[in-house]
Amino acid sequence: METDSAAAPSLSDVRVARLRAASDFASSRWLQFDVTDQRPFSFHGGQYLIVDTGLVLSDGKPRRRAYSMVSHDVSTRHFELGVFKLAGGLGCTLLNQLALGAELRFSGPWGKLRAPTADARGPIWIIATDSGASAALGLCRGQHFERHLRRTRLQVWTPAPHYFLDHAFIRGQAAACSDLEFRTLGPIGSDRRLAEIKAWTTQLLAQGLPEHVYLLGDGQVTRPLLQLLTARGIEPARIQVETFFNHVERKPSTRAA
Repeated sequence: METDSAAAPSLSDVRVARLRAASDFASSRWLQFDVTDQRPFSFHGGQYLIVDTGLVLSDGKPRRRAYSMVSHDVSTRHFELGVFKLAGGLGCTLLNQLALGAELRFSGPWGKLRAPTADARGPIWIIATDSGASAALGLCRGQHFERHLRRTRLQVWTPAPHYFLDHAFIRGQAAACSDLEFRTLGPIGSDRRLAEIKAWTTQLLAQGLPEHVYLLGDGQVTRPLLQLLTARGIEPARIQVETFFNHVERKPSTRAA
């Protein structure tokens, strides 16, 4: 999946991977890569990498995009990405046209999302809108998150039933979650979207407070949800947020997911 980020590191330590397999869905592509340099590529669930698109911006700087890894993090030689099929998308055009055996230049891993500590015992919510579903899958497939999956409620909220990664694929990858639900949202940026999300979250809260929460995706959604959850008594330290677009502020560097 492709997004912008409020804070991206530089592509200083370039790595190389080779595409070994790809699967196509209605609006996205799932790609499997093998790291081809001789160094291990260690990451944990929920992190992302930054791709060098090979393009140059008007100011002469390289055009970079970031993608959340949706693969299990036990391997140090392999990772998987999900990418939109978007006409004109700078990163997704590269990845959608990448042939089997072709090389990809990237840096990483980056990102601050972490699994709850081992002593966590309460309910966990992951609320992912739009392309935030990729980070949600990365979390769920992480080896340090496995012990928590039976207490994890995963909510995937998108503008259409098969927006981004296919629902059957998501179900397969997150099968161990105690509860997985898909909901169809209003269009990005609409008042209807925000009203729906607040109403749904209020319904969830009526069933009990979670111990940990992850808010992933649209910044215009994650910000008011953060306010709603903290107003209900959930400590901010127990809420992790990753925005994929509609960030609070724009900085010179770029992060996608």
